[in-house]
Amino acid sequence: MWSIGVIAFMLISGDMPFPGRTDSAVIRKIEAGALKMAGKHWETASDASKEFIRNIIRVQPKERLTAEQALKHDWLLKEWDDYRKIHSQLSDRNMGQDIVHSLKEYGQYGKLRKAALMVIAHQASPEHVEKLRNAFHEIDINREGHITLEEMKQVLIDYDINSSEIEAIFDGVDVDQTRKIGYTEFLAATVSAMGFVRQEQLTEAFDRLDSDDSGYITKENLREILGSAYVADEVDRMIQEADVKHDGRVDFEEFLNLMNAQTEKEVKDVVQGSPRPNEPQEEPHSSEAATPTAAQEAKHS
Repeated sequence: MWSIGVIAFMLISGDMPFPGRTDSAVIRKIEAGALKMAGKHWETASDASKEFIRNIIRVQPKERLTAEQALKHDWLLKEWDDYRKIHSQLSDRNMGQDIVHSLKEYGQYGKLRKAALMVIAHQASPEHVEKLRNAFHEIDINREGHITLEEMKQVLIDYDINSSEIEAIFDGVDVDQTRKIGYTEFLAATVSAMGFVRQEQLTEAFDRLDSDDSGYITKENLREILGSAYVADEVDRMIQEADVKHDGRVDFEEFLNLMNAQTEKEVKDVVQGSPRPNEPQEEPHSSEAATPTAAQEAKHS
């Protein structure tokens, strides 16, 4: 904590808190606690900032603010709020609406689609999701590393969404049902808002779920990846989400149809064999198309 106080002192004043011509002179001032805040920079510094620094740069460690106390200090809270207002992603109305729309849509997805988006979220590079990371921090008002229902309500209420709708969105994103939305859960629910779910990402997600490289996502693959998180019936339903051919597995074409469907009705139509809107009907695949080799060729073509 001492180092944080020294850095804060230097950021405000541009000077060291205990100047001296020699090391011994500096040490004497530190031991005496001779901290001075003088000069033009300190004239404009807030009382809260001075109090914060004085309560950290203390000779006796037990007298210093703890990390938890420092994070809750009035000065840091105000500075953080000011930063959020300046750098807010959600203050960009269009960006905010895209994120809110993506959160709504995600809640309607089945578990296989959510699992695939979770894979994409895990594999996303930091630079690609910087805006989403900033949006997460904006909603995480208490800065606890997760989003609560109350925090989501405080933010989404500005988008003319009523309380019950927000609760439904929250439940849809809270995949592990902990009553908290973690960063990866939020990222999985919003990557579509950034246009990040493209063919390349979908191919990588399929390859990850196709853990034995057979050309199909099978129940065994999902059990291996998900472990005990899902019971057998849930795994069966995950396969059924995309299993247009009703062969108990999902090939790459079926996977793409699921991930590219725009609405819940469209997903059901795909599984039931109906053509998607504005999409011409295709000739049935030959029996050879169901072989692992052909599926692999389709996936990587």
